[in-house]
Amino acid sequence: HCIMAGIIEVSKGSMPTIHNTREGDMSSEELGQCLLDVKSWLQTHASAVKLGDAASDSEIESLKSKLSDTSLPPAVQGLLRACNGGLPLFDFITLSAADIAAVREQSISSPKWRADLLPVASNPDGGGLLVLADGRIRSWDGDEGLGAAEGTLEGYLESYRNRMLAGKLEYVEGCGIMELA
Repeated sequence: HCIMAGIIEVSKGSMPTIHNTREGDMSSEELGQCLLDVKSWLQTHASAVKLGDAASDSEIESLKSKLSDTSLPPAVQGLLRACNGGLPLFDFITLSAADIAAVREQSISSPKWRADLLPVASNPDGGGLLVLADGRIRSWDGDEGLGAAEGTLEGYLESYRNRMLAGKLEYVEGCGIMELA
């Protein structure tokens, strides 16, 4: 590379590496764009997927009122405002605000359940994705309980979106979003 009069000259076959790394989690605007990118990818590559409409303010307030012992993290609110259930996340499908409350109420009876867990997605095998009050995401298995921490919900969604846009994922009817072999 050589710089001449403010122009970056790139030799044929090479591209400069540009990294735009973020410090901390996504802003609400970045989360909204991330979810818009995911929804757009699904419309193009998985038109059979029927996404829920955005959750209304009253649906979100109703969910908040049912969570007397924990808070509703901003990332979960952003997810619900983009799509009130039905968004595939690999083999999981996001829950609606009403389903989050119902699944949480049913799960409280499990000895492996904790009060700070909030279900955001489930799969047919009884597994799920849970968000803790601090925004970290964990997997859930009905038999084994909590899985290892997987970062934050924002980070999970961003990584998912980036893999979609990089062409590393595909939609398989009846299975969900899968990694390309």
